[in-house]
Order: sequence, then structure tokens, then C-alpha cells
Amino acid sequence: MSTSFSLKYETNASSCPRQVPVVPMCLEYPDEAGEPKGYGSGPTPSTSATTAVTQSSGKKRGQHGRHKVHSKVHAIHKIGPHGEPLEPTSVIDVFSNQCAAIVKEHVPITYPDWRKIPADLKGAVWGEVKRRFEYPEDQFDEDVCRCHALFIAGKALRNLRSHLNKHYVKEGKTPYKDYNFIKRHVWEEFVEKMSTEESKSKIQHFFELAKRNALPHHLGMTGYAAKRKKWREEEREAAAAGQENPFEGINERGRDFFHARRPKKLKEGRTKYNEPQIEEAEKALLAANVAKERGMFEPSRQHDILGNPEHRGRVRGVSSRHSWKKVDSWQSDATSYHTRQRYKEGLIKKGRDEAVKEIVMGTIQEAFTSTDPNMVEPRRQMLLQAGVVPPQGQAAV
Repeated sequence: MSTSFSLKYETNASSCPRQVPVVPMCLEYPDEAGEPKGYGSGPTPSTSATTAVTQSSGKKRGQHGRHKVHSKVHAIHKIGPHGEPLEPTSVIDVFSNQCAAIVKEHVPITYPDWRKIPADLKGAVWGEVKRRFEYPEDQFDEDVCRCHALFIAGKALRNLRSHLNKHYVKEGKTPYKDYNFIKRHVWEEFVEKMSTEESKSKIQHFFELAKRNALPHHLGMTGYAAKRKKWREEEREAAAAGQENPFEGINERGRDFFHARRPKKLKEGRTKYNEPQIEEAEKALLAANVAKERGMFEPSRQHDILGNPEHRGRVRGVSSRHSWKKVDSWQSDATSYHTRQRYKEGLIKKGRDEAVKEIVMGTIQEAFTSTDPNMVEPRRQMLLQAGVVPPQGQAAV
């Protein structure tokens, strides 16, 4: 079935009597008659309530409402190595929000594992993403772009399930007013599944894992890519205003790591970060940079100044999906990349140290237990000097 759409145009016909060419602004899809909005809905709001919401000019701060699927097509100009939109930067947030809105319409919340969701549902999500976003043909790799879109959609569905469980299931509330795409029987099934001992145990397990993240970021679902341009602008503005740069001499990856941990709202009594351990990590970074400039510190990926080793499959300050094999985007850190050769050298050094330790301990043990006459007298003299044994003719105390 073919898809229909309309074009919005901008003209100067009101100010100019002669005909002027029209310029397309964006593509807009009409709402198809009878098209289902999601996999269900709760109690239908009244006509007056719907009219009131429609006529409202805006919402208060913090009450932005739920994301909805846009009617227009967004153009992507540049794609990253993992299929993620990079340019224009304004489309990064939109892409994340739209993936979240689309997955809520097509995938029921009762699926506990994204990997077990049927292929046809994932295909429907990807098809809608392609319909709402125009990829550049010269960069488009469908497998890669599809993988990224579904990755974002899966994360959004997981976040929604977690939010519903925390703020509705545990509090004994229903979500129909806030999430009217959820049917009553779907919600009842969701509550039943989240109330099992197996589910509670799994949730507690992941809760304990999350507590291990001592330096949490405040990036949201868009990651570093959507924020870098803003951070660079802030740095330039601060430099132009003559403000002191606390991260002077720190490479971009290090700066971005701490920019990402600045909260939108500070807790009472906090000055820069909400977590005191992040302030300590920042001090360690600055101290390590001074030591590096003096030749007293050599960066190492596995044992860096943050106090815990880097994850093998992700790069802090760059992306949770960026491989350590691709160090071209931060050449200043290339020397700290833990290559296979360095790993082998580390094992050799560790083995050598353990061997030397074993030899020394064996020699000491032999010196204290040997019955060789050449060892007995030197051992007695050593113990005599240490006061462990008394001189001949004196009783031991």
C-alpha cells in the first residue's frame, strides 16, 4: 500500500503579485484513518478534556507530556560508525525521542527481554523509523543503522518498564491517565509478571550492579554525541570572557567525561557535582595531568587515575559503544592503549616477579631449616644478633 504525504510550502504570494517558486519545508504524513495508535489504550478521555488539552498553548516546566510520533520526516546528514545520527546535532535528540515513541506504539510492555521480541515487531519499529527519518544514501548501511535504531528502542522500552514498575506497580497505581496506549489487560499481565519472586530477584540483582557505577553521568539516552558541540561552545565563551579553565591541559576525552557528570540541578550543599566521589576523581585527574607534564606519570588504559580499570568494550568520555580498537578519534591517548604486546609483556613481568619471590622465599626457608654445618653456625650468629637465642652459658628468658 502506497504512503501518502503532503508538502508544506513557504511563499511570498501575499507581498508579491507575480508568481514565485515554492520551497518545500518538510514532509508531513496525514494520520491514516483507522490506524491503530500503539498496541492498546486505556480509558478514553472525554471530548471536553481532549479539546482543553488541544487548545492549551503549553505546559508548565517539568510537564512536557509524553513523546509522540512526529508527522514530518527528519533529514539526517551524517551517520556515525555505529549507525547513529551525528549531524545535524538537532536531530540526535529527536531520533532518540522518536525511537522511544515508536517502540511504545508497536511493542507491548509485557516483553521482559528485548532479545526475545518477535522479529516482525522489531521490523515494524525499524520500518517506522525509516519512514520518519531520511538517511543519506552515500552513508546508509541498513544493517548497521537498523541495529542502532533497535538498540535505542530497546533501551527506551527497558526504561519505560522500569519507570512503570517503580512509580506505578510498587505504589499500587494505574498508568491509564498518563499512558493511555496501555490496555487494561496488558497492564494486569505486566503487574502479575513484575510481582513474581523471579522478577523481584532479577530487579534486585541489576539494582546492585547499578550501584557499582560510582561515577554516574547525566547524559540521558543521547550520549556524548549530542552534547559535545554545546560543551565546546561553553569552553570558547568562557575563554573569551577571560574565565579560568579548570581543565586546562586536559584532553577532550577527559574534559567530556566530567562535563557529562554535571547535573542539571545541584543538590543542596553541593557546588559542582551531586556525588562527592566525582569531585575526588576530578582532583585525581588534575593531579595526574600535572604529574604527566613533569614526566612522573604514564597513562595506562587498564590502571588510570579514576581508580578503576577501563571496561574492555567501551571508552569512557567517548561512547559506551566505541571500541578501544579505534583510537584514531583521540590520538593523545593512543599511547595508553593496552595492546596485545603490552598485555604479554605484563604477563612476563608478573611471572618474573612471582618467580623471584618464590626463589627468595625458598632460600630463606632453606637457611632456617638446613642441617648443613656451613649453615648452622651463621644461622646461630644471626639469631644471636637478633636476640632470638641467648649467648652460650646463659639461660633463655
